[in-house]
Amino acid sequence: MRFACHGGCPKDRFVTTPDGEPGLSYLCPGYKAFFHHADAPMKRMCELPREDRAPAAIVAEYAGE
Repeated sequence: MRFACHGGCPKDRFVTTPDGEPGLSYLCPGYKAFFHHADAPMKRMCELPREDRAPAAIVAEYAGE
């Protein structure tokens, strides 16, 4: 996930990692959950223009589930 947050803001790095290292951002669990949740829909939105469809078409796809 570092590609998305680059370690976060230094002021938020006060949690210890599972390995015991200091300096983990307390926001990491939330970022991980969000990017895990958003990964597949974002990839799908990138595919839609290649199919000559608007990225907004994902709304209809998800509504059908």
